Amino acid sequence: MPAYQIVQMATTNAAKALGMEGALGIIAENALADIILIDTQKPHWFPIHDPIAALVYSAKASDVSLTIINGQPVNPNPLPLMLAAQEVADATKRRF
Repeated sequence: MPAYQIVQMATTNAAKALGMEGALGIIAENALADIILIDTQKPHWFPIHDPIAALVYSAKASDVSLTIINGQPVNPNPLPLMLAAQEVADATKRRF
C-alpha cells in the first residue's frame, strides 16, 4: 500500500469514519488543532527522498517532539517525564 494512502487512512479517512470530516484529519481554519511535530534529524530518517514514505516507514514514537491537542501543547518537553519515571523506578528499587 502506498505511503500516501496510509497517511490518508490515518487522517482524512479516519475523520470520515468518525463522522467528523472537515473537523479532524486536516490542517485548516476552524478544524480541531491536533498535530504532532516530528524530529526528522535522527539517523534512521536519512536519506529522505520522499517525506511521506519516511514518515510512514521510518518514524518511531520517540521521534515525536511535540504533541498539540485542541491547540494546547501536551508534554512539550518529554525529558522531565522520563526523568520522573526513572526517579520512580529508582525509588521502587530502594523500597522493595
